[in-house]
Amino acid sequence: MRRFERITQVVELVEEYRRGGYHPVHMHDIFDRRYEVVGKLAYGQFSTVWLAKDKTSTHQHVSLKILKADASADSKELLILRHLAASQLDHPGKSHVVELLDHFYHTGPNGVHLCLVFPVMISDLQEIIVTWTPRQAGYVETMSHQILLGLDFLHRSDIVHCADLQPGNMLVAVTDSMNDTKAFLEPPQFSPVRWLEGVTKDDSAPQYLMPSQRRYNQLKNVQHSSLVVKIGDLGGAQFRRQCNERPVTPLSLRAPEIIHGSPWDWAIDIWALGCLIFEIATNEPLFPLCTFGIQREEVNKEHLELIDERMCDPAGQAGFAAYLAERLQDDFGAENIQRLAKFLLLMLRVDREERCCTKELLQDAFTVNEH
Repeated sequence: MRRFERITQVVELVEEYRRGGYHPVHMHDIFDRRYEVVGKLAYGQFSTVWLAKDKTSTHQHVSLKILKADASADSKELLILRHLAASQLDHPGKSHVVELLDHFYHTGPNGVHLCLVFPVMISDLQEIIVTWTPRQAGYVETMSHQILLGLDFLHRSDIVHCADLQPGNMLVAVTDSMNDTKAFLEPPQFSPVRWLEGVTKDDSAPQYLMPSQRRYNQLKNVQHSSLVVKIGDLGGAQFRRQCNERPVTPLSLRAPEIIHGSPWDWAIDIWALGCLIFEIATNEPLFPLCTFGIQREEVNKEHLELIDERMCDPAGQAGFAAYLAERLQDDFGAENIQRLAKFLLLMLRVDREERCCTKELLQDAFTVNEH
């Protein structure tokens, strides 16, 4: 039963402020006697994310992720983050996976919430992609190399990201920046939460909701050599030895074995990585799917047809390179197009056993040239 008037701004569902749901947050709330909320960064199906000032550290800001109460008990995300934080593996990819700084539990009107503390990242690759800015080859190489290093660290740590390698989960920062929150955030916009007539009011919901305050186009004129990319959101990740649950993967990133309901392993991450790098380069998804109002069987059928059309072209690499070239800027370079096409095809093999692993991909000319 609905309890609130609808809110038209881009915010989390107000009806999810209930027992077991989101924790109501207001500006300047203090968590764990340490973290003061100073802005709204994002929200997801299972959490809200806030910019907070660490009152025990001079000028340090952090990202505070507050999980729904129902998602907080026995959190696999926390288990994986702590596993990675304790890793003694000396690997350059560790700096390209989101780092857990702190965690604690907070009791509120809707239950007990797990709170995860991370470094602040300015933006994500989704925000960069939607600007439709043309991509230079060097940019694609830099992004690919950093993400691949992060994924190699995950795989060597026996973690499968479970193919949620979508642009919105690739977090971006700029080297030596992030102290000026006024430049980082838009002014807050408050949407009052209004209870429907006849509904008994309680303290389960905040007084207002807020859209993300992240400024857009902050990275528009930043040199790609100054960008730092980290793989974020390990909420759907699994330990390699426990790859028996069906992965929760965005539809367009699903590898053929997931669509068919076949056995799967770390290779689903490699397929998703190929789709991600294609989108980083072209600003377009490799497999655009229309899903609204369409049954899953029809979506699966369309997806498999697209995979067959794109990846089983009789022209092989030449055909795929031509398809790629139509979507890249003119000065990307013919040689770079061929190198990128070859690189992507190493990941986008329909048979999972034929896909290259992260170690092999890091030795490919496309990423070695960048490094």
